Formats: sequence, structure tokens, C-alpha cells
Amino acid sequence: MLRFFGDTMLVTRFGMLVEFLFEKFPNVVVVNDQAIGDLEAFYKVSKQRFDSDLEFKERAQEVVVSLQGGEEKYRKAWAQICEISRRGYQRVYQRLGIKIEKMCKE
Repeated sequence: MLRFFGDTMLVTRFGMLVEFLFEKFPNVVVVNDQAIGDLEAFYKVSKQRFDSDLEFKERAQEVVVSLQGGEEKYRKAWAQICEISRRGYQRVYQRLGIKIEKMCKE
């Protein structure tokens, strides 16, 4: 599960996750929890790739520009990642007996 707050370094990580998603699932229309698996593990592998592969890093940075530009393909992929993350932390909150009364989405 990932939570996103206003950290400027996260913007680059958004691109990293989306680029890794498209690399793993190039023709994906809808990504779900089963396709990605553990989102934290998915993040760790994409971060290793980002740190070790300059071409991947450059593509991830281009994805950030596309996300900021509102390009639909990338916004949909990001929304899917966010939804998988929300479901993950919602399960944790439910186990803890915490009820979320209002959830704001970007």
C-alpha cells in the first residue's frame, strides 16, 4: 500500500510507477490487484529499475510530463494505481476498526 502526500520527489516516482506498469503490461486496459500483486513489491522493483537503468529513468521522467499535461492514457494508469493503493490501505483500516468517513481523490 502506498500513500501519497505533497512530497516533490513523489512526482518523479509517479512517473516511475506508471512507466513500469506499461512496461509490464503494455496492452493493459484495466489493471487490478491480481495483475500487479503486492503494490509495495511493485514499487520496490520499479525503484530498483529507476536507479539502475538510465533509459527507464528518462522514460519515467517523460511520463511525468505526460501526466502533468493530462494525457489520458497516463492519467488512467495512475488512477488505477491509486485505486489499488486505496483498496490496500482500506483493508488495513478495516482490520483496525477505523472507518473513513470521507475520502478525497486527486
